[in-house]
Amino acid sequence: VTPTADTVKHQDVQATLQEYGVVYRYTNRVADLYEDDVPAEIVQLAGERMGLVTELVRLGKLRACTNVFYPGGVASRTLVASKISPALLRKIARSLNSNLARKITNVLDSSPNSNTYPIEAAYVVLCHSDVEADLRTELPGFSHVSEYGQRKTVHENELGSWEQFRFICTPHMPTYTGQGAAVGATGLVGTTNIDVYPLIVLSQEAFGDVALRGKDAYTVGHIPASAKSKDDPLGQRGVISASTYFTAVLLNELQMAVAEVGVTAL
Repeated sequence: VTPTADTVKHQDVQATLQEYGVVYRYTNRVADLYEDDVPAEIVQLAGERMGLVTELVRLGKLRACTNVFYPGGVASRTLVASKISPALLRKIARSLNSNLARKITNVLDSSPNSNTYPIEAAYVVLCHSDVEADLRTELPGFSHVSEYGQRKTVHENELGSWEQFRFICTPHMPTYTGQGAAVGATGLVGTTNIDVYPLIVLSQEAFGDVALRGKDAYTVGHIPASAKSKDDPLGQRGVISASTYFTAVLLNELQMAVAEVGVTAL
């Protein structure tokens, strides 16, 4: 007997593109007298900065996820007084697994080389580079990328893995400065109150981002200092700009998570 056929229903997710841009200025003296081609270097810098802008937009959207976990059994950011721990990560893994989240990376086998280890299929964790020391010391069995049997990293900034997680560190991850509990004798980073660091745990299809495609997706403009106008009759000011359209959107918040932790003061 042929079973009744199921159907697949597609869901469209609406996202509104936002325009982002950067502007640099330089003088005719810089263009005329410097031995280096400063305007060309500024053009390159504008492009690099636009990449950082879109990355910060993406990170800002991801850390707004409402599926938040705190260490030490506390219930809010203002009470955070602990650092990352195995118990916290295992609690996150249980939550993601129970919500049918799919891991991003596959199993990596070990190799015949000395001191290499197999790596589990894993969720990807984005974190601030300040968290690196705690990842190495607070997670027993943490494997640095140099110990992977197969050197297949998720990203050039991947630090290592632990159980069901692989960690990517970046100094550009936004933090919550002074929004935790009182520093006191905790030994954590902070002045009066602890600085809280978000760790963003991602699975497949947890979020999406949209960029404007086509020939005008990314534009760089250059008005050289030599160009004279009624606003600059002597041609003394050059302008370099770059702009793009971009946005990010959360798709399945229960299939991702944010852990907000303190970091050991070194």
